[in-house]
Amino acid sequence: MADFCLVSRRALDEEENRIFRFHFLLGADWKLCCRRLHMDRGNFFHAVYRIEQKLGRTFAELEPYPLYPLRDYFSGVIRRQVLPLSA
Repeated sequence: MADFCLVSRRALDEEENRIFRFHFLLGADWKLCCRRLHMDRGNFFHAVYRIEQKLGRTFAELEPYPLYPLRDYFSGVIRRQVLPLSA
């Protein structure tokens, strides 16, 4: 998780970083973010789309290893075998 925070801090400007922290890291919905950041809904969502695009490219092109896709970065999916019930 620290890698994502550090990379995003370097890739985003101050305003984008504030939106990233509130919306993506803290999980605030758009209404709370707009109220807290003094933005209207349209500008907020345009900023969110720019952040997603910018960070997606940054994570994919990171050297020496990309941080994308997330499922591979966080050691994959753990699958448990389900045994059939015997009667």
